[in-house]
Amino acid sequence: MNDSWRTKSPAPERLTVGGVLPDFSWVATATAATTMVGLIQNLLIARWLGPGGYGVLALLNAYTSFVYLLLDARAWESVTRYLPECRTRECKNDALSLVGFCFLVEVSCAVVAFAILAATAMGGGARVIGQPSGSSLLMLCAISSLMSAGEGTLRAILRVLGRFQEQAVIDITVGVTRLALVVIVLATGHEVTGVLVACLVAALLSSVSRAVQVHSALVCEFGSPLRFRFRRTGVRYLNISSLMLITSLTATLKAASDHLGEILLGYFRGPIEVGVYRMGKILLRALALVGGPAYETLYPKLVAAAGRGCVDIAGDVRRVSWSLLIIGGAISIILCLLAPLVIPVLTGSGFESSVEVLRIVVWGDLLFLCFVWAHPLIVALDRASIANIAWLLAATLWIVGSWAAVPAGGYLASSALYVISRVAVIVVYGIGLGRAFHVQGSNFWLRFIRSSSMLDLWLQRLGTIKRALYH
Repeated sequence: MNDSWRTKSPAPERLTVGGVLPDFSWVATATAATTMVGLIQNLLIARWLGPGGYGVLALLNAYTSFVYLLLDARAWESVTRYLPECRTRECKNDALSLVGFCFLVEVSCAVVAFAILAATAMGGGARVIGQPSGSSLLMLCAISSLMSAGEGTLRAILRVLGRFQEQAVIDITVGVTRLALVVIVLATGHEVTGVLVACLVAALLSSVSRAVQVHSALVCEFGSPLRFRFRRTGVRYLNISSLMLITSLTATLKAASDHLGEILLGYFRGPIEVGVYRMGKILLRALALVGGPAYETLYPKLVAAAGRGCVDIAGDVRRVSWSLLIIGGAISIILCLLAPLVIPVLTGSGFESSVEVLRIVVWGDLLFLCFVWAHPLIVALDRASIANIAWLLAATLWIVGSWAAVPAGGYLASSALYVISRVAVIVVYGIGLGRAFHVQGSNFWLRFIRSSSMLDLWLQRLGTIKRALYH
């Protein structure tokens, strides 16, 4: 049923710099603020608890995140994909049914994940975490994650409805509140348990604040709050379910690659080495300050450009890659040079080996930063299955490599596997993009570099200089 709730159809919006810049500014500000607050929080925890306590928290976070992402349906992507379509068709019932359906799916997945974590905590939490109090700590961490159930969908609703300012305020407020609570519990001597309680309170504050904003936004936009009636609507639940299945599989494989390495490192070498390894990776969040906004900006542009032809897209991404290489390379070199001086001062004793971790994994993150456009371009070209193949290969390399090398090599072996898995993902992306561009996969990256617009620019400048010298 097509029920219009507007008095007249909205005028078509044009994508201009002036129109995008305010929203981008709020997103960039929130990203920078929350990243810095999170970095300060991690450094304080590491300094207070040392590698052992910090490693226990890292293991708890890795295991909990792995289970939740394993079952995450990524319903928020369906909201991002189909809610704008419902707004364009002015279908109030369809829009409300869509967000209600996606919210219920996400909450249901979170409840199942919590049940698995609770069973794990009661059955062998101490063995999983490697601590006598592992059961109670794992239960606290599971409850904290349950408090965030449905938040992905709520975030997506606010993004689609253009509530970037409200979202940024919530993110910054929650981040600062969490940092203040962590400082209080550490100062009063509550250590790991206190940190988990502080994170639980912050997660509850985030979910409640976002739910209030979503309620207000839906009432303002559609004249009705969130609803859960799904009959007699035009929502294509089969298409939504298919999208959830594909994106969920990609997220599961990526979670296996990202978190399984830390879990296996803790299994073979203990929480202290996990703490050292995690601290080396935490300091690389400076690259995320560039990669995050670049990803969010490039995604819609690449989807829109997919219809113009591969030549235009190739020219765009070549320029982006070289620009990100210059910026990311400078940041990476600075981090590698300053790490021996900064890490001992900020974290205290016990984390000196994190310098070695940083100097290895930085190359994996720099590679991903340069080709941050690869995944959005694959989706734009309707080749999303390539991402599943890439991350399946990465997860396989992590598992096989961890069993073979981590027992003897420890955190250095995990760092090397991190880089190898990233290289494997980019190679598979190159093969898939090579087929999309009608280029042999093995030659795609070579031709990409040779045909770079930056190299063309330097050759043009060289020719101009030669002509000036001869004449």
